[in-house]
Amino acid sequence: MKITSRIIVFSLLVIVILASCNSVISTPTAREEIAVAKTAIPTFTPILFLSATPPLKIEISTALPVSGVPTTVVLNNGLTWAECVLPYKDYFHTKPDMELITTCLGMEFPTWDDNDKAKFGERVHGLNGDNLRLIVGDVIYETRYTQSNSRKYELLRNGVVIATVNANFVAADPNRRLGNLGGKIVWEVISEPPVLIIDGQNINEEYQLEGSFFPYEINGKLIYFAMKNGKYHIVYDGKVIGSEFDEISMAYCCAKLSVSYGKGQYWFLGRRNGVQYVVALH
Repeated sequence: MKITSRIIVFSLLVIVILASCNSVISTPTAREEIAVAKTAIPTFTPILFLSATPPLKIEISTALPVSGVPTTVVLNNGLTWAECVLPYKDYFHTKPDMELITTCLGMEFPTWDDNDKAKFGERVHGLNGDNLRLIVGDVIYETRYTQSNSRKYELLRNGVVIATVNANFVAADPNRRLGNLGGKIVWEVISEPPVLIIDGQNINEEYQLEGSFFPYEINGKLIYFAMKNGKYHIVYDGKVIGSEFDEISMAYCCAKLSVSYGKGQYWFLGRRNGVQYVVALH
């Protein structure tokens, strides 16, 4: 009887000890709870990351349709301003890019005709790239690079210098265009910044511009781009017209699409208020 009692008591003690051990193992300490919490965080991070949409995809996918009816406005000066929204990116002279742009506007891309060629001077061989020569009536306008100064280009009227510009010859000949546009003699030079010399006057200096670019003629009047206060403006017949732009695609060589003109049309790619447009003036 005593042995049986001892066995029962011993058994009860074993049960109590085992229960105590299980209790200690199943309940983590405060430090163990912190460790568990830390190891749990990374399992959620990839899920949150994958659920976010990259900003670039948002910008492209939420752009307005690129094939549809463009916005067209007839300005008070008689010009028609047509614009269409494009995805924001660099555009090149590739078939997909050209088709996207022309389809967006529903117009053919401008090219030069004989009338355009007659407005600009011819290229003649010079010391540094080509010189330009334009004959208007009995007056001969010429540009030339001066050997005495590696950065100096001159505009001459019947042999007399009427304007000078400093420019470096790097990827493209800075002596770009000489034309009779809107009854004005316009010399385009890729200097720093690019400049237009109109009837012998440097218009960057005359109007405190940060650059002047890409002259052409529509309906007998001069049109070009001017930059002032960090914004790009279209100047037509001496007046700023249309909307200002934060960015304009401008390239003087290679494959990137730039300001293009011909057959009485003036096209450009510009960004305004975060939206990319193709604009055609005619």
